[in-house]
Amino acid sequence: MSLINDAFYVEQKKIIENFRGRDDTLNLIILPGISRTGTSVIFQCLNSMPKFLPRMPVVLLGTPPTEHNLFRVANWIVSKHLGVESLNPGSIEDHYKSDILIGELPNKPLDKNIKREMDDFIGVLKWQRVKVLKEPMGLYALQTWIDNYKCFKNAKYIWTRRDSLSQAKSMVRLKVPQVNTMYRGTLTVKKAMKIGIEHDKILAKIMPQVNHIEVWLEDLLNDTGNTFNRISKFLGVRVNRGAFDRKKVY
Repeated sequence: MSLINDAFYVEQKKIIENFRGRDDTLNLIILPGISRTGTSVIFQCLNSMPKFLPRMPVVLLGTPPTEHNLFRVANWIVSKHLGVESLNPGSIEDHYKSDILIGELPNKPLDKNIKREMDDFIGVLKWQRVKVLKEPMGLYALQTWIDNYKCFKNAKYIWTRRDSLSQAKSMVRLKVPQVNTMYRGTLTVKKAMKIGIEHDKILAKIMPQVNHIEVWLEDLLNDTGNTFNRISKFLGVRVNRGAFDRKKVY
């Protein structure tokens, strides 16, 4: 079943049908960085607001609200088709498309149903006029997007990175906040660090194919002015750093 059918009412589906398909004119900015590297902070600055508050529930339904839910769903469908596994398969985290994905960079041809899901999401981007995309577990599907859609091939990418140990500790703090969480005993700092390093290696293979800059979280925190100037110069627009919130970085 199409992710559009799952997420929208029938009348909204009819609207999206008019926009479905590839579009080479979409001018996207994509934040492909893995979890806990500052993607949310930069996303909020690019949108000039502390958080994205949709006027309609069809606009953004992600968790957190900086992520487009349909992008997450599409990435999840593509990744699972390619053979990527969940850290906790069958869990509620897996069910809600928010689990940690693990595996090597996949290489498998698409079938027509998967391609249809991707085309539907491109239609959503056109309809909603989305400019900025991020989804930390989207790295496994990213090569497929680039290979199939010029708007992803031609997008500008801000690749956020972070010291691997700091990223791992932050991931554990995020995923293991309570004694009863399903990640307790499953996700240790050592394991999170190993996963994070593998995820970063995957992006390191993909990023040379596209127009991108690297932004280290440590530079964003310690050399904020120059780092935002680099981002502004790369994008060709002045980025609003007023939304930058250090308290959200841990």
